[in-house]
Amino acid sequence: MKQKINKLINQNDYATKKDLKNLETGLKKEIKSSEKRLEDRFDSKLAKRLTDSQNAFRIEMRHEFSVMKDDILAGMSKFTNLILTAIDPLIKDLETRKQDECR
Repeated sequence: MKQKINKLINQNDYATKKDLKNLETGLKKEIKSSEKRLEDRFDSKLAKRLTDSQNAFRIEMRHEFSVMKDDILAGMSKFTNLILTAIDPLIKDLETRKQDECR
């Protein structure tokens, strides 16, 4: 395409309508092919970024759920220990009373 334009300029002649039409057609084809390449490139980059973003989100969610699970288990363990420390003396007291009643 550049060669055709340079040839017209170097001839020091006026371009004919046919020359201009050929240049216009060639430029339109070149622009369309460039546009298509850019769209494909942009689409592939966008798809890669989207996939990377989704993977990062999944990893972050897994970590967050793991932390939540650990917190819940720690809370349940603390609650269980609290109940056991409250109930153990009551059970021992009941056992002592039963033994006293049996005597």
